[in-house]
Amino acid sequence: MVEYLLIGALALCVVLLLSLYLRGSSYERSSPTRTGKIPAKHLRASDTSTAHKNLTRNWLIGVEGEVAGRTYHVGGRMATIGRKVGNFIQVKEEDASRVHCRLEPLDGGLKVVDMKSANGTYLNDRRVSDSLLQHGDRIRIGSNVFEYAAYAKFEENAAMEAKGFGRTTDDPTLIGTADEIFGSEDTE
Repeated sequence: MVEYLLIGALALCVVLLLSLYLRGSSYERSSPTRTGKIPAKHLRASDTSTAHKNLTRNWLIGVEGEVAGRTYHVGGRMATIGRKVGNFIQVKEEDASRVHCRLEPLDGGLKVVDMKSANGTYLNDRRVSDSLLQHGDRIRIGSNVFEYAAYAKFEENAAMEAKGFGRTTDDPTLIGTADEIFGSEDTE
């Protein structure tokens, strides 16, 4: 009788351990945070062996246009993209509106909202007014294309750089009147 109880208890333990194991592996398969779901080109070599806890949420990766090769960490902030200097991501082309689109953080990721731009915001080559982004989606604003990464880690966050047309942080601050700085319009 005791042997049957021991065999039953052992079988129950095996079933419980097996169910815990299977639940954990299905979680990893469906989780967007699993490192294997992020293309290797978006990760440093050291990141491929670490858990997703070392990755940060909501990145845009520039893949075409003037933003190509640059990375932008949106994170949990509301952000805008457009020509105006005050945008989180500034693009310097005529096809972009001053405030072209807005990025809104949600529990499920990031939502892109077109700000009634003249030339439209495109998600995976379809014009959208607003849409929830999925990992790998591409946003196009004029000739600039961004790829959305739900979780990633990069060394560079281009959104933190100084913005402006033709000016860098190396340029000196100009102090004086417009005539002193740019010269007088009077030609005598």
